[in-house]
Amino acid sequence: MSFLVPPPPKRYKLRSRSASQQQQQGSDQPGGSGTFVAGGPPTSSTRGRGRGGRKFAFVPKVTCKLCQEVVDKDQSKDHPWLYGRICPSCYLKCKELLTIWAAGGSIKCVNCAAANGITILKESLICFNCVPEDEKAHLPRLRHDFREKFQNFQLENGFQLEDKKPLRVLSLFDGIGTGLLVLDNLGLEVEEYFSCEIDEDALSVLDYRFYGRMTHLSTVTNLTPHKLDSLGRIDLLIGGSPCNQLSLANPRRKGLYDVEDTGVLFFDFNRILKYLQASALRSGRPLYWLFENVASMPHDFRDTISKTLQCRPAKWDASQYLPAKRARLFWGNIPNLHGDQKTEQPPPYLDKILEPYRKAQVVSLPTITTTYHSQCGRGVLLPVIQDGHETGLLITERERLFGFPTHFTDGPNLSIRKRECLLGKAWSVPVVEKILSPLKSIFKLKESDGRL
Repeated sequence: MSFLVPPPPKRYKLRSRSASQQQQQGSDQPGGSGTFVAGGPPTSSTRGRGRGGRKFAFVPKVTCKLCQEVVDKDQSKDHPWLYGRICPSCYLKCKELLTIWAAGGSIKCVNCAAANGITILKESLICFNCVPEDEKAHLPRLRHDFREKFQNFQLENGFQLEDKKPLRVLSLFDGIGTGLLVLDNLGLEVEEYFSCEIDEDALSVLDYRFYGRMTHLSTVTNLTPHKLDSLGRIDLLIGGSPCNQLSLANPRRKGLYDVEDTGVLFFDFNRILKYLQASALRSGRPLYWLFENVASMPHDFRDTISKTLQCRPAKWDASQYLPAKRARLFWGNIPNLHGDQKTEQPPPYLDKILEPYRKAQVVSLPTITTTYHSQCGRGVLLPVIQDGHETGLLITERERLFGFPTHFTDGPNLSIRKRECLLGKAWSVPVVEKILSPLKSIFKLKESDGRL
């Protein structure tokens, strides 16, 4: 009786690998067809063992949508304007066509210059009204994010965008207005900023800092299709739903589906996003969006969010820019969201943000949350020495630690404790500034910052 491990299914085949191939073993998850590769160190994609205890790694395969060639998934790319994956050679052909279109400026019909209802016929951009009747049944189904991908291609290849407009922004779970502060720092002209926030303390800061510059919309649950239509054009949707019920730091977290708590608010963001995407698609304009949440969440929560939003997250940590950790996940279609996060200069030491008469005991801090003791690192009770005694951060130092101007959270009847809670829920300013910086090449800048 044989005790050998049974061979893999017939659609897979075994092939040996060289030592260099073993070192380059990836960690892609299987999807569709694939190949089992023998040998190599254990990886997250290892699926079993063969004779002699050899390990087999799954190499996922995809079929090119255009030429039907089977290639490794990590070598394939998204089709620029159709749904599906394509091989590298077909991508180069599509890139040549994109270059021709990009040289013509914006997406518009070659016949009547219309911007709405654009499709592709015989390698030309054409509106639906100009398509001959006998060809309408064979038109391809374009990606819903084709315009965003087209603009990203123009930016990456040095093409200048036409007719830049000021931004119209909808910010969900706006907090203390980090989004508007960042857009101001980038020099972008904001035509309209709609803010959804219900926390009374946060609203007092918003009124104190941005009075007359934003329109308050109360809670996100009240944003019906009729209300969204009344807002007019939206160019940028941003938001980060409350993370308390998703974070591993909360042992009693209830997850995404408890309708009595805040985790379920993520689905309101997704509902609003899908409606605005459909509206933008009908109007023939791009919609940029960004969703944020805590990095320390269970994998099933993260996977659910990724599958719902139909994209994978990028992990950004404020420790690249400031002397404190703050790892966050960002989903969205902002150009270069998954790109390089390095800066020209290293982050400053904690001493740099302290008042001159105070001395830091540590170089940097752990993640600062809404609690006072979150600033305590390993081996020390509190991070600052003043007059020979250990003490915590001043509220102005906390503001600088998040990248806010000093006294940003000042407001009527706000205690130090309330201001600490508001900062603990806020975004890190330099991180969001770095993420949104590509928008400077897409939208209109203020006159004083009109240079790129």
